[in-house]
Amino acid sequence: MTYAAPRKCSVIIVLPAKIVRSAWQRAPGPRLRLGVAMLLLNFPFGYGCLLLGSMAAAATQNSRWLFLGTAGYALSWLMLAGGTALVGYEAKDTLFKNFRRKWAAWQKLNQRR
Repeated sequence: MTYAAPRKCSVIIVLPAKIVRSAWQRAPGPRLRLGVAMLLLNFPFGYGCLLLGSMAAAATQNSRWLFLGTAGYALSWLMLAGGTALVGYEAKDTLFKNFRRKWAAWQKLNQRR
């Protein structure tokens, strides 16, 4: 008996990696690259701070670590806002252009079927 899980997992992991890599290679300047990096890192940074802060608070029985974890989570929201501001209209135009091109190719492929 075979399962479809390995193929599904590879699609879940590989496809976003390819999308990020193509967007990273097409980024025209350091401002856009920094914004994309901030957008990609804010999620693991925020939840990582919460996880480490709660683990440290449980280990030391000191609630100060919870406040530090929450401050790190708030900092991740600032990273999200800063990354969005750095990416700006430049990335929006690039993404819409790329999406329109792929949507047109998809429509042409479906018409052939």
